[in-house]
Amino acid sequence: AGPSPEKKGVMRLFKRNRKSTVLPDEESPLSKVEEEEKPKAPSMGRLVKLNAAEWPLMLLGVLASAGLGCTMPLFAVALSSIIAVFYNPDPVDMKNKADLWSGVFALVGLASFVCTFVQQACFGVMGARLSTRVRKLLFVSMLKQEVGWFDRDENNSGSLTARLGTDATYVRGAVGDAAGLLFQNITTFAVAFTIAFIRGWKMTLVIMAAVPLIVVAGLIQAKIGQGFTSGEASKEAAGADQVAAEAFRNIRVVQAFNLQNSVTELWERFSAADATGKAKRAHVTGIGFGFSQFAMFAVYGLAFWYGGQQVEDGKMSLEAMLQVFFAVIMGAMGASQGQMAFPDAAKAGGAIKRIFEVVDRVPKIDPNTDAVPPANKPVGQLAFTNVAFSYPARPDVTIFRDLHLSVEAGKMVALVGE
Repeated sequence: AGPSPEKKGVMRLFKRNRKSTVLPDEESPLSKVEEEEKPKAPSMGRLVKLNAAEWPLMLLGVLASAGLGCTMPLFAVALSSIIAVFYNPDPVDMKNKADLWSGVFALVGLASFVCTFVQQACFGVMGARLSTRVRKLLFVSMLKQEVGWFDRDENNSGSLTARLGTDATYVRGAVGDAAGLLFQNITTFAVAFTIAFIRGWKMTLVIMAAVPLIVVAGLIQAKIGQGFTSGEASKEAAGADQVAAEAFRNIRVVQAFNLQNSVTELWERFSAADATGKAKRAHVTGIGFGFSQFAMFAVYGLAFWYGGQQVEDGKMSLEAMLQVFFAVIMGAMGASQGQMAFPDAAKAGGAIKRIFEVVDRVPKIDPNTDAVPPANKPVGQLAFTNVAFSYPARPDVTIFRDLHLSVEAGKMVALVGE
C-alpha cells in the first residue's frame, strides 16, 4: 500500500538530514562508503608533550597543589585544638591558647590564599596554552583534508566547529583544573591520615572501616551536583529539538503538505519520553542523596561513640579524639573529591582520540605535497573521456556523467556549477 501522504510528507521534510533520529530506519549514504582504517588510540603522554614548554609552571603548580592539600588537615588540627581549649578550667591558659590557635587559623587562611592563587594561575596558563595549540593543530589538519572527507555525516560544519571548541576545552580541563585537584586531594588524604594515626591509631582504624561509606556518599553527592549543573540534554530532548529545528527550517514544506499535526505529535512523543526519563532520574537522585546523608551521619555517630569510650577510659584526650575525627573526615573528603577528576579525564581521553584521528589522518589528496614538482615547460594534453564522478558520501548523486574534456598544455580551465 505504501506510506501514507503524511508519512511521505514527513520523510520529505527530513530527507536532507541524513543522521535524523526521526527516521532511524532510513539508510544513511555513509553505509555505502568504505570504512577507513582507524589509527591507534593516542596516549596521554603525547598530549603532555605539547605542554612540555610549560614544565616550570607545572612544577610550581604541583607544589602549590600539595601546599593547598596540607591546609585542610592543618585546619582540622586547629579546629579540634581550639574546641578543646574551651574546656580548659584555667582562664588565663585558655586565653593564651585561644590566641595561639587563632593565629594558626590566620596563617592557614593566608597559606590557602597563596597556594590557591598559584595553583589556579599555573594550571590555568598551562591549560589555555595547550588548548590554543590543540585548536591550531586540529584546524590546520582539517584544512588539509580532501573535499570528500567533509562530505561525511560526522564531518559536517557544525560537528567540526564543535570539535574545535568542546574537545579542546575537555583537554584543558583534564590537564589544568583536574590535574591540580588530583594532586591537592592526594596530599590531603596522605597528610590527614598521617596525623590521625599519630594522634590515635585505634580510633583511626575504626573510622577507616567506615571510610568507604563516606567516599561513596561524597561520590554520590558529586554525581548529583554534576547532574544538576552539567546542562547536557538527553537523547529524547535532543530529538525534540531536532524535530523543531527541521520543522522551522522547512516551514514551507510543513505548511504546503499540512504537516503541522504530524510534526507536533512527533515533537510531543520525544518530549514525553524526555519527561519520563527525568522523572526516573529525580527518584534515583532522591534515593542517592538520602543514602549519602545517612552514610555520613552514621559514620559521624560511630566515630563519636568510639571516641567517647576512649576518652572515658582515659586512653585518649578530648583534643586527640577531635583531631583524629576531623583529620579522618578531611582525608575521606579529599579521597571522594579526587574522584571528581575522573569524569574529566574520561572526557579528555575521548577528546584526545577524536583530535588525533584527524591530526594523524593522511589526506587522499594533499594540497601541500612536493612529491611531484611541476615541469618548467608543460607539454602534452590532458583529456577526459566518458568520465563519471560522485562524492564518496553521496554515491547516489552523480556530479559528472559522460564528461568529455581536453585541456591543452599551458591552459587553465575551471569547472563551475551548482
